[in-house]
Amino acid sequence: YPEKNHILCSERRCTLAIGLSYLLPVVLCAPTYFTFTITRQEITENNEKYILYHTDLNDVFKRDKTLLKINFWIYAVFIKLLPCCILTAISCWLIYTLFKAKKRKRILHGHDCHPLTQNGKETRRKASKAERRADRTTKMLVAVLFLFLVTEFPQGIFALLIGIKGKDLFLQCYQLYGEIMDILALINGAINFILYCCMNRMFRATFGQLFKHKILAQWAPAPPSEIHTSYV
Repeated sequence: YPEKNHILCSERRCTLAIGLSYLLPVVLCAPTYFTFTITRQEITENNEKYILYHTDLNDVFKRDKTLLKINFWIYAVFIKLLPCCILTAISCWLIYTLFKAKKRKRILHGHDCHPLTQNGKETRRKASKAERRADRTTKMLVAVLFLFLVTEFPQGIFALLIGIKGKDLFLQCYQLYGEIMDILALINGAINFILYCCMNRMFRATFGQLFKHKILAQWAPAPPSEIHTSYV
């Protein structure tokens, strides 16, 4: 709805959306902050003492299995699985809109009705700049969606199983695979940043405006001092 852009994309709505994106994760993740604790363990090996630190469940959640299950249900549904479903729906809708706009432009320009021919053979028309930009955007959306689902969806399923089975599954599996899934989530964020920089010119321009001037200002030569010299 282009005629409603000034209403739907107003500065007030943008500020509200950004504020909620910072506030909601803190509220939803608050129970998780109190679920885990760092446990200190001393072991003796070859007559030498070693101190090991590892993650473990809080004593409150060890005693109350219902509270533990509720926490993992919230974590699995609202933090992992629901964002995966929302991102999938939005990405598919955007890709469908891009293909629809691309097809509409071709029909308006008459490319579908009159294919190019040369020496009696049909030749492929060279893609326009707008079409190439739309193709890059589509590839970026597919890559971002694929990486997000690969890294986040298994964590959601894993947390959902813990919410169903209880702490036994957590103690058996999380100690083995929890760190791997956390590393995958960090890699996902790093790769997304590289994808945005490679495939989006506006992202590169905005990133350059934020940091390029600050970096260059540190190496800029000092302004010449105003010295008045008189020659005779």
